[in-house]
Amino acid sequence: MVSKKYSFILLNLEKISKLMNTASFFSPERRWVLIFAFLVMVLTSVPYIMGYVMQGEEWRFTGFVFGVEDGNSYIANMLSGAYGTWLFRTPYTGFPQRGVVAFLPYILLGKLASPHNLHEQLVVLYHLYRLIAGVLAIFTMYGFIDNFLTDVRLSRLGLILVTLGGGLGWVQLFLGIDKWLGSLPLDFYSPEAFGFLSLYGIPHLALARAALFWGLLVYLQAYDNNYKTPYI
Repeated sequence: MVSKKYSFILLNLEKISKLMNTASFFSPERRWVLIFAFLVMVLTSVPYIMGYVMQGEEWRFTGFVFGVEDGNSYIANMLSGAYGTWLFRTPYTGFPQRGVVAFLPYILLGKLASPHNLHEQLVVLYHLYRLIAGVLAIFTMYGFIDNFLTDVRLSRLGLILVTLGGGLGWVQLFLGIDKWLGSLPLDFYSPEAFGFLSLYGIPHLALARAALFWGLLVYLQAYDNNYKTPYI
């Protein structure tokens, strides 16, 4: 008799084998998700391309359109990786540090850059990371939504709302209100709260969301032998 532990492993190996099946992977449903993800990530890239096109002698585009301070700190982590660092050390203290495993994706990305035009390379690598993480997040969110719905149209609508939706901050724009209670709407500057902003500019949050929903989907499907589509 196979133990529950090995049954769980065999079940997920079966799901992985189905996922690797070419015909299943390129089913019309998955093609729609991939095309949607591609279009969304291309759309989020337009402002960055415009920034580079419009830069001139008087000012240079840093590669970020919101959360610029955060973005430059990630570039700094990549820069430390390019110079040989493997562990994160904060530069804001003179106290001796051994380093910790933090910001690892950025440190590893930095090791792919060469000294020539280093900053431009780091920005390009950052946005490649953003594009890949965004596609993974959208694909995984659709799998999670579709696990609960039987109507493909509703699954697609749910994905569109989760990916592109936000709060009611847009109402303020139509009403001509710049700030409410002295602050911008949260959906304009908090990628932790609204998924679109993580796709727009913070790749590790998009990757974390992908991992979160993928993990939940594995957990749910492990106890449900009647799952519809093997996303895992």
